[in-house]
Amino acid sequence: MTRRVDLSEAIRTAADERARRKPVRLLTRNEVMERVPVSYVTIWKWMQANKFPRSREVGGKAMWIEEEIDSWIRNSPVVNLRDDPESSRSNNFHRSKRGRR
Repeated sequence: MTRRVDLSEAIRTAADERARRKPVRLLTRNEVMERVPVSYVTIWKWMQANKFPRSREVGGKAMWIEEEIDSWIRNSPVVNLRDDPESSRSNNFHRSKRGRR
């Protein structure tokens, strides 16, 4: 009898765990390009250089995991503004000289 309760509890626990997990959503090429407004050639080059999440082949189509794309966007560098303090400026950004003399 105790074994049956333990098995039943294990089944409920596993079902609860599956219910809590967020399902993986896949993005198509067009959906990725809507979120990251660059050409597919650029995305391809970034993937080759390991600068962008790799696609997965699903049903013969290239698909990306939504969370990986969202994470890549969240972790992209923040643009420095002209009036930012010098200490917050990064060497990773090219500052525009337009309008300056």
